[in-house]
Amino acid sequence: MIGTPAYMAPEQELGQLKKESDLFSLGVCLYEMLSGGNPFAPGANYLQKMRHEFPPLSQAKPGLPKEIDRVMATALSPMPLQRYSSARALLRDLQKILQ
Repeated sequence: MIGTPAYMAPEQELGQLKKESDLFSLGVCLYEMLSGGNPFAPGANYLQKMRHEFPPLSQAKPGLPKEIDRVMATALSPMPLQRYSSARALLRDLQKILQ
């Protein structure tokens, strides 16, 4: 297994790397940049990520618009096909929020 566990998509932890796995990792990085912390508890494993349990970003960082929570829920979806299809699609949604 190659990667940093705190940033790995659930399927990556099972050895099933997909392009959507990178988008999950990007979502973790984005959450961390905006909140100052990882969305998942330290040492979170596959099952914890599959439960999709993390504090909404607008709660982790008060002052951010609630619309950011939908973006993060999509980026960090445990199901690869429910994530953004590209980084460009994620960026489009972020730009809508910032306007």
